[in-house]
Amino acid sequence: MRASNRRPEGGPSAHFFAAAEIFRAQTGVVLDPLQPDAVWLWAPAALIGLGALAGIIPALKAYGADVAAGLAPES
Repeated sequence: MRASNRRPEGGPSAHFFAAAEIFRAQTGVVLDPLQPDAVWLWAPAALIGLGALAGIIPALKAYGADVAAGLAPES
């Protein structure tokens, strides 16, 4: 059996490698999840930055809220 036709057995990664082999055979495009790429560096940083930016507005609203007035009973 040729090395390119070998598929790992077991686990969800085996399904990805099997699908990648079928995709390569039908389209000629190679999908290799183990190949390092620059997106692995900037994408996590961008997502963390975007999450922090999305949390700024609610944090500022909570910081400016008067908790004592919000908890006081209305009578």
